[in-house]
Amino acid sequence: MSNATFLRLRYRSSALLGTVLYYLALSLFTIIVLVPFYWMARASVSNQEQILMSPPLYFPTPTLENFGIVAEQVPLLLFITNSIIYATFSAVIAVLTSFLAAYAFSRIKVPGSEFLQWLLIITVAIPPVA
Repeated sequence: MSNATFLRLRYRSSALLGTVLYYLALSLFTIIVLVPFYWMARASVSNQEQILMSPPLYFPTPTLENFGIVAEQVPLLLFITNSIIYATFSAVIAVLTSFLAAYAFSRIKVPGSEFLQWLLIITVAIPPVA
């Protein structure tokens, strides 16, 4: 076996090992991220005994009784209506103020207006953390 062939095989095995480790790390990260979502979904379709069982039951018998309890105790329609109204008015106000500011920036040239334009774009593009 020549030296070039040996180096080529060594590079391929190194690249394969790197790829395997990359996908292994990616799979582990995906599992860590998705397990809490699975646990929430599992708890939402389990009754209280199944949720509190030790050791935990990973695949419970699904029931929709929890959703009925929440629908009786929480005014969901009111919450959804408030969210829609708030989101609509926030979007309208953001569009109107951005529109007026953009018109002013296009007509009036002052020192630093380019910086202010970028600042406006950044503040509109990046949502605030509530």
